[in-house]
Amino acid sequence: MAFEYSDVKADLHGEVLSVKNPRSGEIVADGYGEILLTEDSKYPCNCKIIKR
Repeated sequence: MAFEYSDVKADLHGEVLSVKNPRSGEIVADGYGEILLTEDSKYPCNCKIIKR
């Protein structure tokens, strides 16, 4: 469960197994196992999650 409550700018080669509640920024990866954006998060998700 990477990037929880983080401000992130990531360009990753390969698949990310799990992304949970990033706060802001952009994540680019070859694929994602799961993306969790929960309603009880401290911050609303203002992050672009892009599959290459």
